[in-house]
Amino acid sequence: MTERPPEVFFFGTIQGAGHYWKAPRGIKVDFRGPPNPWGGVDGRLTPGHAKRQGSARLHHLDGWSAVGVHDYTEDSRSNCNANFLVPQPDLTMDQVLEIAAEHMPQLVERIGPFTDADAPTPAVWTIVSVAELERLRSLVTPEGETRG
Repeated sequence: MTERPPEVFFFGTIQGAGHYWKAPRGIKVDFRGPPNPWGGVDGRLTPGHAKRQGSARLHHLDGWSAVGVHDYTEDSRSNCNANFLVPQPDLTMDQVLEIAAEHMPQLVERIGPFTDADAPTPAVWTIVSVAELERLRSLVTPEGETRG
């Protein structure tokens, strides 16, 4: 017996303003969405602090995995979001999005690229001239103390 591929449910904009549920292979989803541990997901699964297109957050609850992402591609209002919910536990963000891409490739392509809002912030490097570097070095004593 062949194992059925994982299902994914989508909540977000499909064509223009307004958020709607979409399911793979013609599964009927009413306006409340599929039974899921979060209940209503509109704006609840996205990262609150980073409202940039593609900024995403991974969630796990009661055997489900979900990715909530800020999505302004179809609707520019301030809290527009898209959500991919998979009824499987402990998936990574990449796994959720891979399953979503199998079932709804146009949506994943439209919304991406995705940025994990909880990933560590990369180091910021500043390029300075040699003269500025020498000036900065002159402000520190050999003992590591700051000069006047």
